[in-house]
Parts: sequence; structure tokens; C-alpha cells
Amino acid sequence: MSMNLVTLLYLVASVLFIQALKGLSHPTTSIRGNVFGMSGMAIAVLTTIALVHGQAQSLNVDFGRGLGWVLGALVVGGAIGAYMANKVEMTKMPELVAFMHSMIGLAAVNVFGGFLVTRRMLEMFKKKEKKTAPGADKAASKGTSA
Repeated sequence: MSMNLVTLLYLVASVLFIQALKGLSHPTTSIRGNVFGMSGMAIAVLTTIALVHGQAQSLNVDFGRGLGWVLGALVVGGAIGAYMANKVEMTKMPELVAFMHSMIGLAAVNVFGGFLVTRRMLEMFKKKEKKTAPGADKAASKGTSA
């Protein structure tokens, strides 16, 4: 998967998270907001899994380990959301909505942070070209032409 495609998909996921916040701000658009949020999370998770798979192959590391981290983060986030949804009483629904908005905003920040870390990690693992001395090419060509 090319980095341009990864960047585009993470950008789409971030925009969907922002649209989810906008949609969840009013009861009449809350269903649409939830759909935007779920779609953004699906795109972000699938892109991350594809990226982990591609990097695992190129670096000869275990794909299952990277996938375990992604699924672990998904379980932790889902558990926190489920706990808060069960804990909050119906009379405190605005607090639950505020919490969920905060989590969606945090998801958007994490998607961008993941993109930055991924790009930095890829730069670290790129093969560096060998640098030659400034006159080495001229000396080599003189030696072959004689």
C-alpha cells in the first residue's frame, strides 16, 4: 500500500470523525453522526491493519504481533466506551454525549498521530544510499577509459 493512499485514507477517516462530531451535536442528525463516526473508525482500523501487514512483510517481522496491538487498542477503547455507556444514567445523558464527543476527537488526534509516527518509522527503515567521495566518479571513469 503506497503512502499516498494511506495518507488519503487517514485524511478521509479524520474528516469523517469531524463530521461525526458535527452530526452528534443535534438530536435530529445524531444517526448520521454515528454513521460518520463508525465509517471513519472502520476506515482507520482497516488502513492500519493493511499498513501493519505491508510493513511486517517488508521488515520480515511477525504480522500477528502488530495485529495484536491494533486489536488490543480496539478492545480497550470499546471497553471504555461500553463501561461509560452502562455507567451513565439516562438523566445524565448530556454527560455521556460529551464523553463520546471527546472520544471521537481523541480518535481523530490518534489517527493523525499514527500517521506521523508511521512516516517517521518508515524513514528510519529506508535503505540509505552509499555516499561516494566527490572525485571518486571522475577517477573511476579515467581508469576505465585508459
